[in-house]
Amino acid sequence: MAIVVFRPKGPQMTLPSLSRLTIVQFGFLLLFPCSVSAAQDIPQNSHAKSYGSGWECDLGYRKAGNTCDHIQIPENAYATTLSYGRGWECHRGYEADSSKCTPVTVPDNGYLTPSGDKWACNRGYTDKGQKCVPIAIPENGYLSDSSLGTGWKCERGYRVANNGCAAIYVPDNAYLTDSTYGKGWTCERGYRIRHNQCVAINIPAHAHLNQAGNEWDCDRPYKKELQECVLAAE
Repeated sequence: MAIVVFRPKGPQMTLPSLSRLTIVQFGFLLLFPCSVSAAQDIPQNSHAKSYGSGWECDLGYRKAGNTCDHIQIPENAYATTLSYGRGWECHRGYEADSSKCTPVTVPDNGYLTPSGDKWACNRGYTDKGQKCVPIAIPENGYLSDSSLGTGWKCERGYRVANNGCAAIYVPDNAYLTDSTYGKGWTCERGYRIRHNQCVAINIPAHAHLNQAGNEWDCDRPYKKELQECVLAAE
């Protein structure tokens, strides 16, 4: 029996005749049929997100519905990636003033702060009328590191009085404290304050100074009655 093979008329297309690029594109369309339409949905001046789905506006543009509107960036400013606010920030040395960037004028004895849009005075100077003027330090005073208040503090043994530093009176059997309030001194152990003086504490029999050293407690098993220590009743 003879076997008859039917061959189609005309030129035949074989797999090697297709370009590799055409095959890849065809396969991509089969696997991701929506990718073409998704790309077509991206508006002008935008790009696909680097992660997730959807799109986002290019730098210098802001989303408005399904479009990206151009942000008006003033001179001496640059676009930001934030989706809120003005969409731009001033260069260092400039501050935002409505819709523009104005230079920060740094006075003599001043410097530009790390934020770049403000200025502050050098150590030893204070802000007064948009200028940096020297801080007047009284006798027995010194510069402080705080930007608040007068800019100076009194040395140990002195305290502020009438814009100056007055000596603290320390009675006998007392010593200076670092507190900025109160008398500025306290009595030594075994003494107590009385009329701005330090008087010795009279310790009765069977008693001892307390932990603070400004009062006495009875030894056990004695108990305090008036200014004495008596045995507790059984």
